[in-house]
Amino acid sequence: MTNSTIIGMDQLEEMQSTYYKSWGIIISVNSWLAFTVNVLHLIVLTQLKTLTDKPYRHILIHITLGDMITSLTTAVYYTFLSYLFVPLLNEYSVPYGIKYLASTGSVFFPLFTCYWIFVLASIEQYYAICQPLKYKTSSYIRKLPWILWAGWLVTFLMVYGFLLLI
Repeated sequence: MTNSTIIGMDQLEEMQSTYYKSWGIIISVNSWLAFTVNVLHLIVLTQLKTLTDKPYRHILIHITLGDMITSLTTAVYYTFLSYLFVPLLNEYSVPYGIKYLASTGSVFFPLFTCYWIFVLASIEQYYAICQPLKYKTSSYIRKLPWILWAGWLVTFLMVYGFLLLI
């Protein structure tokens, strides 16, 4: 390879900076708006009397929390990008430390958590549809709020554990 084909770190940072300036404002505003809508959605969900006794209420709340955290981390990332900018690799071709860990983990953690919530919601719906007589007495349904929080914890440990290994 010649020197003309190798992109320097300064050129890479300039290309990323240009990209984030043009799209970053749109993504940031959209994410702050999504966060606001999800906060309002969470308020409505917690106030609905018809969902008070339903196990599915917990799933809806956790889906909304996942969406809130996803939009919040995206909004913060794009709003404060100049402060959070992380060079991709150090001189050993390894991603940089704490800033990389925090920024990457904060983006992937809520995304992966939403997948786990949908898996747990699918199991809940399985019980509701395929085993309606056992639905109320099932230990899974009775422990659903704890199982959902455990899904958050497991995802957190998986994402940050993997990033620490890198």
